[in-house]
This record gives sequence, C-alpha cells and structure tokens, in this order.
Amino acid sequence: MAREAAFVSRSASITTPGRCSSKLLGLFVLWIYPRLRPRSRADRWAKPRSALAYPLAIIRIFQRWQVVLPSIKNVRAQVRGLLRVAVNVFGLGFLAPRRKEPFTMDMLRAVCAIPNGARIGAHTWHAESPITILVTDLMCFLLRTGFRLAEVAAHSSGEIKYLTRANLTAVVKGVPYVDPSPEALRSMSAGDYFLVTPPRSKTDEWGEIHCPFPCTLMYSDDPLNPARRLRDAELREPCQGEARATTPLFARPGGVLLTHSYMDPILSSVLTYTIGRENAAKYSWHSFRIGLACALRAAGCPPDVVQLICRWMCAESLRIYSLKGISEHAHWISCAENAPVDAVRGAVYPIVSAGEGAHDMAIECEAPFDDRSERDIENETMPTAWTRPAATRRPSTRPSLPRRSPALARLAHMVVVATILQTGEGMGSSRRRPLALSCRTDGPKQLPKLCRAQRLYLWRGPTQLRRC
Repeated sequence: MAREAAFVSRSASITTPGRCSSKLLGLFVLWIYPRLRPRSRADRWAKPRSALAYPLAIIRIFQRWQVVLPSIKNVRAQVRGLLRVAVNVFGLGFLAPRRKEPFTMDMLRAVCAIPNGARIGAHTWHAESPITILVTDLMCFLLRTGFRLAEVAAHSSGEIKYLTRANLTAVVKGVPYVDPSPEALRSMSAGDYFLVTPPRSKTDEWGEIHCPFPCTLMYSDDPLNPARRLRDAELREPCQGEARATTPLFARPGGVLLTHSYMDPILSSVLTYTIGRENAAKYSWHSFRIGLACALRAAGCPPDVVQLICRWMCAESLRIYSLKGISEHAHWISCAENAPVDAVRGAVYPIVSAGEGAHDMAIECEAPFDDRSERDIENETMPTAWTRPAATRRPSTRPSLPRRSPALARLAHMVVVATILQTGEGMGSSRRRPLALSCRTDGPKQLPKLCRAQRLYLWRGPTQLRRC
C-alpha cells in the first residue's frame, strides 16, 4: 500500500497538472452517470447528484494516500450541467424528492374492517389468525410511537437492535412492573400505561440519546388502543425472567424475527386491498412514523415536542416529514386576509440630508463668536427652527477668521451627535451610520469627517478655519 501511495503521489505531482486532474474528474462524472441505476424501477435514469458521490470518494481515497487533488469546482459544474439537462428533458418533478405519504387513523380503521376470508396476498385474512393479529398490533403500535420497522425487525449484524419484552414496563395503579405477572396485566384499567424504552437504532447506535426517554402508551378499552393490544399479546404468550431480554416484542408465528422482506409484501397487499394498487405504492412502514408527526402537528403540538416524540436528531426532519395539511394552510390564509399589515422596511424611510442641529452648528461656525462665556453657550437653548438672518449672509467667498471659542468642539459634538443618534437626522446614507455611532464614543475626533459629509465649517486650531 505504501508503494502504491508513493507511485500515485509522484505521478500526481509530476505528470498530472491540477487543472488536468480537475477536468478528468469532471469527465469522469459524465462517464459514470449513464452507468448508474435508478433507485426506483419506474425511473429510467438516476438522479444526477448521485454521480457526485464517485469523485468525492476518489478524492477521499487519495487523501488517505496523502495526495492532495485540486478542488472539485469543475466537477460541480458538470453536475450542474447534468441537472439542467435532466430538468429540461424529464421535467421539474424529476429532481423533486419522492417520499412516502403519511398513514392515518382512517386507513387503520379500514384495515381493521377487512372481512374475514378476504385474500390478502398469500394469506387469508381472519381476525383470529396470527398474521392478522401481528399486522394489526404492529400498525396500532407504530402509529402511536413512531418507531421504524428496523427497530422491531432483525438487524443484519445479528445484534439485538430490536424491541424486546425487556423494553416494556407496565405501570399498574402507580406501581411499575418490569416483569409483570398475568394478574397485574389483567388488572390494568384506565389510567394505567406502558413505558416502551427505545432500542439502539441508526440514530442512536450506542443507546446514549433516545434510550433514556421512553414512550408512553395509555391504556383504554378501545380495540385499537396499542397498550391494550400489548397486554393481550403478553397474556397470549407469557414471557418471564431473563428470557424477556431476547424475546422480540413482535415476531412471526413460532417466535421468528421479523424482516423487511417478509413485512413489506404484507403491507403492500393489505393496502392494495383497501386503497388500490396505485395508491398503495405511496406508502411504506415508514409512513406510520410520518403519520404520527403530521397528526401531532395538526393537533397543535409544538415543533420541539414533535421532534422529541419522533426522536429526530435535527429540526430539519420536521420540515421534511411533519407536513402542512390542507386545512392548516387554508386556516392561516383566511386569517391573513383580515390581518392588518403595518410592517415597513427601514431602508425605505426618507433620509434627511441635514437636521436642525447641523444648521445650528453651521451658524456658530460661519459667524464670529461674541464674548459669551463657555457656560452661557452651554446653557443656551437652541431654536426649534432656524432661518439665516439677512445681515449674516455672506458672499460665496471664504469667511474671515472668527475669534476662537473654547466650547466649539464640545458644543458641536453635543448638538450633532444628539441630533443624529436621537432623531436619525443628518445621516446622508446608511454607510455614515457607523460613523455617527462612533462619534458617541470617540468624541470630536470623528467629527470632522461627519461635518465634511454635511459641508460644514469646523475649527482646526486656534488660527485655522477650513471647510470640511
């Protein structure tokens, strides 16, 4: 392996320029894309973004060999070109994600209403048959807990990553029973409940995130109540002691573990009988998890609580699976029709070029000061509206040098900053606002720049006067 890495590194650094490698990766995307198989048999071509995984894998392998390849900017450009072609050829819906529809309680009631003797795939439907009881129990359970099928079925590794009897705790009359006896189960009534501890899953491989927070199933006499059906399953096939840790909560007749290949055709056959073959293709066992999220949202459950109940790691899953219903959309649209809209963007407010405070400072800068003291200047009340007296008007020549006033800097800073920061006037554009804010802390140091924007006169020193 070290010899191969050294050869690849030497070849990449000597014979393969960076631009050439980038183009080769881009061409490789165009070469591999027609050879990809789509995920669905109904599609003729795979999604173009699937081709991006191959050059990314090549870059990752080369990084292990300490060979740095150029950026994949050219590769992404090729993928964008494929996306553009796919949209133009197959239409806009070709790239849209195709996810399953939510399962609802009405659909569950329709399944439970299937008459005895109906042919469901390779099975004959009967209310007392083990397959019918298994399917009905599993549907009622998944629609209330949001577990995935992988969390009740066997795992390919052979590890126990499915729900067992040990994950079930019965709370009867306030007393928890980890290994409930048949007498305790028969005494369950309204107010009692089951706690179901989540197993290890793909989002919680080591049982550190979701396992400490069990699901709660309240008991009632409703035939579709999952707690009642779990109690009946415990009474039909009792399991005591250490065997509960390895006995699956849901199993085929004889205690055989469930598998995806066994349960998927059964669900397809059941839904084909109730809603038709074309509609049945829109649903899977994951639809029960989506249905729970949609039902919680329709009931007004807060988004963070929905995320906790469905055991999602990020809030992005809410936008994907917690779908907005037609009634919810229509309700908010009708509310918006009569709602007053008084929001205004700050950028559209009129901008005043110079406020009255800036005008007052212009008078003091342009006209000579008299012998008033600093205290008189500070205590003087500024006029609300200013008009230039005719006697003080000067021609467009440079004004003569007035006598120096020791309070000019502090007075000008006080008037301009107070006017700008309190009323918003004197800001020529939004780019001058940070300058006005800095005047509050930096004092007269930033004042010449501000006055330059307003075309005002300002003292430079004891004997200098310049136009800013």
